[in-house]
Amino acid sequence: MNHHIAKSTLASLVVVSLGLVMIAVGCSSSPATAQPAAAAQPAAKSGAPVVWKWATGTSENSVKGDMQKTWKKVIEEKTKGQVQVEIYWEGALGAEQKANEAVLQKAVQMGVASTSNAAAIVPRWSAIDMPFLISDGYTGLRKFMDASPGLKELEAESEQKGLKVMGYITQGFRHLFTTKKQVKVPADAKGLKIRSTPSPIEAAYISAIGSNPSVVDWSEIYLALKQGTVDGYNVAYASVNDYKHTDALKYVCEYSIVPILNVVTMNLEHYKSLSPELKKAIDEAYRDGTMQVLDIDVKSDGVHKATLEQAGITVYKPADAEMKQFNDIVQPVYEKNVNIAPKDWVDKVRTSLK
Repeated sequence: MNHHIAKSTLASLVVVSLGLVMIAVGCSSSPATAQPAAAAQPAAKSGAPVVWKWATGTSENSVKGDMQKTWKKVIEEKTKGQVQVEIYWEGALGAEQKANEAVLQKAVQMGVASTSNAAAIVPRWSAIDMPFLISDGYTGLRKFMDASPGLKELEAESEQKGLKVMGYITQGFRHLFTTKKQVKVPADAKGLKIRSTPSPIEAAYISAIGSNPSVVDWSEIYLALKQGTVDGYNVAYASVNDYKHTDALKYVCEYSIVPILNVVTMNLEHYKSLSPELKKAIDEAYRDGTMQVLDIDVKSDGVHKATLEQAGITVYKPADAEMKQFNDIVQPVYEKNVNIAPKDWVDKVRTSLK
């Protein structure tokens, strides 16, 4: 009896199972109609913006960070939303020289580096660090950024190395801050120990004005100033405030010896692969982004200067005759670095500033 029930039950289960399979087949889509539905997802995303990663060592909450956000906005507006820029702050994907290397390796689409660090790949960028190359402060810098043939030559050399220059970020000028005495003319700087970066050009112009260059890592500079290991350094107003060095300094000679310039780059092959529309947008962003950032820099520089004066640092701006002394005394730096800054190139730059 039990054996008969088991066989009957098994037969019923088979019938039910077959029925369920038939129902399922009848209700589902066939493979031929299901495949296009799955393939439709990429098509729906075809209008989504392309993401460009931007490697930088900058802190997001800084003036330079605001400048990079301005650049991001300009690029996204010029490309009409076809490009979305994602900034990776504080070296998350590489900073300065490593950021440019990442661009060359196509690991990121954009990088930014100071001219000193850009010189590791394109040595001629060191020419921007020549003393008093850019005269007349921000007025001269604006002319240089806008139309200098000398700048175009450096951009062309960058392309030979595989880097397309998208534009620039300025950060003021280097002025001579000191702890012991006010410098007004080169004679006042004689014998002072002045901090230098590893740049041979910076060391050369520090020596030219009669001071002794001393290479000190930036992370150690505050203590070096406080302890008297060095008597000063050449930095922008913003750097003193941003890194809270005000209590270690007493004076500044506002002689604008070198502009602080950062180069925004893209892989040249990547640029060439863009559509004509996107190339045009990037080319237009070059000037708009650079000039908007320069406006931010000018405003920020004035604020930082006023903050330092309120903190008790005495600012001295040399008169024309005093500036001539500085200009004359650094001429040997040009004579010794003609490979970096040839005379015809220097003449082109200075002519464009008139």
